[in-house]
Amino acid sequence: AIKYGSKQLSAIQIFRKEGIRGLYKGSAACLARDAPFSAIFFPIYSFVKTKLKGDYDFNMKPDLHKLIIAGMCGGIAAAYVVTPADVIKTRMQSIPKPGESLPQSLSEAAKLIYRNEGKAAFFKGGVWRIFNSAPQFAITLFSYEVLLKFIPSPKPKEINYGKEFLDYAAYEKSELAVVRYLYSSRLQQFANLIA
Repeated sequence: AIKYGSKQLSAIQIFRKEGIRGLYKGSAACLARDAPFSAIFFPIYSFVKTKLKGDYDFNMKPDLHKLIIAGMCGGIAAAYVVTPADVIKTRMQSIPKPGESLPQSLSEAAKLIYRNEGKAAFFKGGVWRIFNSAPQFAITLFSYEVLLKFIPSPKPKEINYGKEFLDYAAYEKSELAVVRYLYSSRLQQFANLIA
């Protein structure tokens, strides 16, 4: 059970009270927060990582502290920019005070926050989100990059889709020599395309 103040709620209790929709309350707000977060975080991480390497050779691995700096830069920017969506999500998923009801949509939640608390309320906790998200995503991407060094990447194989069969067929039956001629250049183009 999850404890909220003096109350304890479990998924079963939420399901009994609000149905299946209660379990997914705020999921649209989560998507409105997480999709832009990723769209901001990953390009910044990649850009800073590339700049800290000092060149554009993508085969070189940067120093580990540079990976952490790149992850923190991406986390700082993304966390602060999506704070309004996080505030909306939190309000939609909170337990209402007695006599209040929770907003049922993103727009309703945004209107309530703006009307009752003003524009500044959308950035409540923004600094704390930075303190949470920046190290979290720095460590996550740092771990990912380090693990890449230990997990060998697959090497491209020489692609011979059907080539052996066509070679064999050409020698066995002369009628298939025409087929081999027609398809061998196409197979090579396909192999070059996906290699």
